[in-house]
Amino acid sequence: MKNHSCVICRWEDGLDQLNGGKIAETENFFVFHNQTHPAPVLGWLIIAPKAHILQQTAFSSDVLLELMELQQKMTAILEKTTRTGRVYWAVFGEEVKHLHFHLIPRPENLPAEALGWRIFGYKPEDGAGKLEVEGFCDFIREQF
Repeated sequence: MKNHSCVICRWEDGLDQLNGGKIAETENFFVFHNQTHPAPVLGWLIIAPKAHILQQTAFSSDVLLELMELQQKMTAILEKTTRTGRVYWAVFGEEVKHLHFHLIPRPENLPAEALGWRIFGYKPEDGAGKLEVEGFCDFIREQF
């Protein structure tokens, strides 16, 4: 079931523009780039269920396996394309209640004050612009 007051449901249904578009899809999930402008980290991906789900406990074992396989595949692609040694996986659901999972390639030059969970407050002046994000998404789509 969808909730069209939810930004993720609106992106999934194509009701609002998703910068970079959908990067990948499975039966139950879709992947897109972080929509913050400028993007604090190029390659900051988000995996979200297509249905308006609020808690992981709503998933069956099969859907959880699909999620883990997608996270693993997208992490491998990020490691290869961004040449990072670490990809953060995080889920909080504070600002957007629709369950979603962050996959964040940690840049080698990330300042100490942005490490770990603090990356969510990281706002570099030279973040990735719209065209850079769109090009990255096109490239990742080809890899998927």
